Amino acid sequence: LLGGNFVTPTVLADVTDDMLVAKEETFGPVAAVLPFDEEAEVLARANNSEMGLAAYVYTRDLNRAMRLTDQLEYGMVA
Repeated sequence: LLGGNFVTPTVLADVTDDMLVAKEETFGPVAAVLPFDEEAEVLARANNSEMGLAAYVYTRDLNRAMRLTDQLEYGMVA
């Protein structure tokens, strides 16, 4: 982008709950990866956010994706 700013697509691994990238929405091609053991844990973590514009579910299991989508409290789930 001429004269503009852009961020190269970035995946951040080993993110913890206390990091800003885990607490704030990032407007750009940045994915923060937080490990979890149980679906209930990740749903509680996601729904505890003050933000709520969008959530994304990445899985090969369509049933899991639909189940999580129904339980996420966001404006848009993709």
